[in-house]
Amino acid sequence: MLKFLAHCHQLRGPLGRTFQLGRQGIYLDPRHVEIADSIVREHEIGADFRSIGGAEPYSENLFKSFGASEVVSCDASAYEGAHLLHDFNNPVPSNWHGSFDTVFDGGSLEHIFNIPVALANLMQLTRVGGRVLSVNSANDFLGHGLYQFSPDLMFRVFSESNGFRMLGAFLVRLNGTPTLDAVADPLQCGERIEIGDTGGNTYLMFVAEKIAQFQPFQSWPQQSDYTLIWKKN
Repeated sequence: MLKFLAHCHQLRGPLGRTFQLGRQGIYLDPRHVEIADSIVREHEIGADFRSIGGAEPYSENLFKSFGASEVVSCDASAYEGAHLLHDFNNPVPSNWHGSFDTVFDGGSLEHIFNIPVALANLMQLTRVGGRVLSVNSANDFLGHGLYQFSPDLMFRVFSESNGFRMLGAFLVRLNGTPTLDAVADPLQCGERIEIGDTGGNTYLMFVAEKIAQFQPFQSWPQQSDYTLIWKKN
């Protein structure tokens, strides 16, 4: 996740006013401190992970190291001290729309039942020109949450029909040194991309830019290869 944040900061600059879905804690196995420090130095963010907020229990200072001017967290419960209380199974208040430069989902979406509403909330919260960053289970997390996600879902949701442009989607395996392995859009490839066994716990991470203000899901997304077949016939 640190590698992904550093990549997005390098790609699009400071995070600005930032919304977190769930108040993000910092969890770092002592065995991985050296890797975290190397990511920080590689991206010239600081001297080491501790110096950019990595020693804190929660991630507000870490996000500020990536240029967040303000960090607002939201959860369905106050148990971790979130700033806002709202159940993402339900639409967010309209006065929250377009309020944030960066909307960050660091593994909450997979635990929310009403996925279409939760995805629409992420899109609605983002201002035009802002971005959605997401990190969620893709494979080998069976039983961890309610869902595991396919890249095709996120390509179809964060598309121009919903006012977004995907800037990058990655599969990240949680073994060894983290690498952001880019995944292609099946619609652009013209065929289904069946990834299959990923060899262990794997996250799907993506960054999408909001390019226009549309009401999400005026038409429901369809899996890309079926859309291509229907058009041919």
